[in-house]
Amino acid sequence: MSRWLVVGYGRAGEVHAAALSRVSTAVVAGVVEASPEARERASAAGYAVHSDLDAAIKEARPDAISVALPHDLHEWTVEVAAANGIPVLVEKPLARDAEEAARMVAVARAGGVELGCLMNYRSYAQLRWIRDIVADGTLRVHNVVVEVNLPAAVQVPGWQTSEARAGRGLLLTVGVHYLDLLAWWFGAPERLVADVRGSFDDAATALIALPGDVRAAVSMVAVAARGAGVRITLSASEGTVVIEGSRVVSSPEGMTPPEPETEGADLLYGAGHLEYFRAADRAVELGRPFPVSGDDGLEAVRLVDLWYASARAGGWVGYGE
Repeated sequence: MSRWLVVGYGRAGEVHAAALSRVSTAVVAGVVEASPEARERASAAGYAVHSDLDAAIKEARPDAISVALPHDLHEWTVEVAAANGIPVLVEKPLARDAEEAARMVAVARAGGVELGCLMNYRSYAQLRWIRDIVADGTLRVHNVVVEVNLPAAVQVPGWQTSEARAGRGLLLTVGVHYLDLLAWWFGAPERLVADVRGSFDDAATALIALPGDVRAAVSMVAVAARGAGVRITLSASEGTVVIEGSRVVSSPEGMTPPEPETEGADLLYGAGHLEYFRAADRAVELGRPFPVSGDDGLEAVRLVDLWYASARAGGWVGYGE
């Protein structure tokens, strides 16, 4: 049984602990949390609770650490994990910007520990299916439309709306999922033109040029009391694939996606976290990289930085420029 230490017990940390509790080969060895109220919730859920990370590591003797803290604390936690030789998995986004993410990748590598980023959307079977049929040429995509329409309440007042703590607004807290999916499906973007608007970057649009002459139009907004959700449309030579949330709701004739996951669907953020932690725990047991590496997390944050660079420049910018 792999022993996991969950660092942070806000909404994401509760999901980490709950998902790990359902992994048959894992055990939550403890929860680290500074807030007395959150420690009380964790204790009521049956977890051993700590207020100090160093002391928790000594007492819990974890095989791995999962991090669900405000973004400005991610780098510090990775430094502590690396100093103690413990693999560390960080909730997305990996960091507030690519420079910070690169330091985290470097410190983990120097410490000889695996660093992972929890991009749970990659864990859904139907979204993996999209990647597979694009890769083998079964689905020849020309255009992609990504519409992310969320309620304003998704950006919770507090650290998530503090630039010093969160780093960015909607693009980094939510949009990074969809930028990562596009890069995972088609390869790193070649260039993009984008803008950001709103009180905390809560309205953003972009046109992205992807490998294979694929173009993606992306709209992200979180301004109204209610949102319409997430819809991704892939227009291909073979027909159209429509995704709502993480599920394929329409696909070309003869192309049948796998059944969606049902176990773990009751978790706050869906079944993807459970599937990811199962794979992550296997990686820890075998001493292998996490399903989504620190380098992957760095590249996702780099795409957010690229979006902002285009908004500042007022025009197209190329990847790696």
